[in-house]
Amino acid sequence: MSRSAGVLPVAAFGRFRPGRGRVAFLLLLALLPPLAFLAAEAWLFDGDWQFPLDDSWIHLVFARSLAHGEGLAFNPQELVAGTTAPLWTALLGLLAALPGSLLLWTKLAGVAAHTASVLLVYSVGRRLGFSPALATVAAGLVAATDWLVWSSISGMEVNLFVLLMLAGMNRHLLERAEPAQPPDPSEKALPPLSFLLFGLAALARPEGLLLPLLAAADRLLRPLPMAVASTASQAEAASAPSRDSAGEPGLRLALPSRADWTGVLQGLLLTLLVVVPVGLAFHQMSGSLLPTTFAAKSSGGPGLLPDRRLLQAIFGILFTSQPWMTLLALGGVVESVRRFGGPRDRGLLLALWTLALPLASAMLSSGREVAVGNFGRYFFPLLPCVVLLGLLALSQLPLARWRSVGFGGRRLPAGALLLLLLVAPALFSLASGFGRYLT
Repeated sequence: MSRSAGVLPVAAFGRFRPGRGRVAFLLLLALLPPLAFLAAEAWLFDGDWQFPLDDSWIHLVFARSLAHGEGLAFNPQELVAGTTAPLWTALLGLLAALPGSLLLWTKLAGVAAHTASVLLVYSVGRRLGFSPALATVAAGLVAATDWLVWSSISGMEVNLFVLLMLAGMNRHLLERAEPAQPPDPSEKALPPLSFLLFGLAALARPEGLLLPLLAAADRLLRPLPMAVASTASQAEAASAPSRDSAGEPGLRLALPSRADWTGVLQGLLLTLLVVVPVGLAFHQMSGSLLPTTFAAKSSGGPGLLPDRRLLQAIFGILFTSQPWMTLLALGGVVESVRRFGGPRDRGLLLALWTLALPLASAMLSSGREVAVGNFGRYFFPLLPCVVLLGLLALSQLPLARWRSVGFGGRRLPAGALLLLLLVAPALFSLASGFGRYLT
């Protein structure tokens, strides 16, 4: 399939695997906060592990039922489609068969998912064009995000969803850079495996169903080849001399090719192969393809306009955890659009997902309640996204030229001051979350 001459081929992306030293550093950043929380909990409650939410205990009831071969049942011999996170429940069912405390195994599974997510943030950042240092900052900010650390030991599915979401985005960026091509024309191209990961994400959180749809849109949004775009720009400039836009990237779209449509259909089929069997199982248990808890989460039908209160609540959740990154995220969206069709084009999936989830949730809201989940957990998965978008906006600043800043008659390193400015709010929120978790 032909590509825009301005889009980097897959070889230019590299593998973006950090070296051993950086991996060790990232692992330390990711593991230290949740393990500190666990150590404090073990000391405070004398090893009597606890969960902060009733929903966590419900997952364990289902998990034990699965482990004993009784199916998805809360009460004995009463099958019910009562989980919106069937993949997480199934994982806990496997852990329930292990010796030891299921509560501790559940917490360790969340910590493992959080740790893997931090490593994936680094990889996604590199694929977005971040330097190794900036990608490390992104991973560090996510590692210190209070609600993600809290979620990792809460017994809930948030971190599993974040892991699958980031893994899918990482794979999507690779596939979009250079769609899989067969070595021989007679062989078939590989299907887009990112859709498989997004399908699994939808089984961890139902809002994950948006991901394959947005990924499909991103694969079909193709820029005009640079030569065609340049010709069009020159024609525009001739008719309007005041406009100097020749050769600039932007939203200049070409019609999707047959190969584009084939890849999207293959990907959506992969998603359906993952999601449909679970939906059919739910239908057999409860007469609906959706979990029974869906009806309990809303007191009415969706409204015609986005619920402003819900949008404000979502912004508040993100802002209190990552204030600078939340404010800068819109700049990252603009930068993603500005890069579209140019040498640094990385697609629009990250921006689309970060905007679409709040808007879709606000559109589906009945307006009678602000349904953000306990403590806002439905929208915790957006926190890594706003971090990546915020740093994408900052990546355009000439930071290399800011070697030092005058302060009180002294010259201080600008990079260290900027890092402190970015990290301080996250560390403050993390310290507050430490006390919140233990009370």
